[in-house]
Amino acid sequence: TGLRTAPLLFSGQVEETGWRVLILEEIGQSNSMKAAWEEADEAGRRALLEDLVDLLAEHHNRGICQQDMHFGNFLITDEALYTLDGADIRVYRNGIPSTEALRNLALLFGQIFPRYDEWADSLLQRYTRARNWSEQPDEERFLRQIREQRDSRLQEHLGKLYRDCSAFVCRRSRGHLSVLSRRYDIPAMEQLLQDPDSSYTHESQLLKKGNTCTVWSARVDNIALAVKRYNVKGFLHGAKLSLSRGRAFASWENAHRLRIYGIATPAPVAMVRIQRGRFQPVAYYISELVDGVYALYWFHDDSVRWAEKELMAKKIIGLFDQLDAQRLTHGDMKATNILIVEGEPLLIDLDAMRQHPNDGDFLRQRRRDRERFLRNWQDEPKLFEMFGGLMSEYE
Repeated sequence: TGLRTAPLLFSGQVEETGWRVLILEEIGQSNSMKAAWEEADEAGRRALLEDLVDLLAEHHNRGICQQDMHFGNFLITDEALYTLDGADIRVYRNGIPSTEALRNLALLFGQIFPRYDEWADSLLQRYTRARNWSEQPDEERFLRQIREQRDSRLQEHLGKLYRDCSAFVCRRSRGHLSVLSRRYDIPAMEQLLQDPDSSYTHESQLLKKGNTCTVWSARVDNIALAVKRYNVKGFLHGAKLSLSRGRAFASWENAHRLRIYGIATPAPVAMVRIQRGRFQPVAYYISELVDGVYALYWFHDDSVRWAEKELMAKKIIGLFDQLDAQRLTHGDMKATNILIVEGEPLLIDLDAMRQHPNDGDFLRQRRRDRERFLRNWQDEPKLFEMFGGLMSEYE
């Protein structure tokens, strides 16, 4: 159809193996859309989306629908944007129906963080002009389609969390389960996954010691890690854990859920569960270790100017708004569960986080989260008043 793609040099079958082979010409001096998106600032991301919307309109004008819509299937050069991977392209000989075209456009938006949905209306108008449509599609309906596509993508991702695939390395043996994000799959990680306790060699590593969990820092090659062990408090507690998945699983799943939504949390690395005895299921959640300060201490630091505290408070309320948009509640909103890292707030301690199926449950737990967060500042009336006022303002 004349769309830009890598030129096909050969298509055939290997006699010895029977493998089907395509050989494509390499496109030099290029970058994947995925890499370009991750490297770009907000203005750059807006420009990339505009280019991609224009390209999709061109696809649809020519009866082409890319069913496998993700940023890795587009390549950028200085001169042009290329479409890759024709395996899941559907061709409409008599033109692509408008409903299918909008579903495909919503699939594109489903790949990006919800905070960019505010761009959807203007980019939909851009797409409509490129298609020469006389009427503008309904924006609310289009936003619903985006949310449906994003939810579908989330469920697909969560469904991969405990199996061997391109994203994860899953190892199961008698009494032992480990799942590792594949990007961290290096030989040195094997010992940590087999026995996470072996990485705790000195008390200087200790980050938190409690009855329910112990957290320490560790290092594998050049990767700094936080290892959280969920302790078994006794026979009855161990028996209960043997019949359930436990909080390490929840932390692992919630970290990935937040990353899909673009809500800041340390990168999840691995989850391990080891059956040490009949009723001794010890579980671990492992994330990257980030260099930050607990919000509780950051806001109590007199060397931090009040104007900086006001700005950070607005960012934290913005973090709450991101949770609200996905009907997520944290479940333990202590100020020590928010880290200030390079001027931005990050959520940690995710084992009590829930995504609520209905508004009633969500609103009740949301209120508890906010009440718990405000209790952090009861000894500082000025901070209490600032956060209370911001919550009311953004309500």
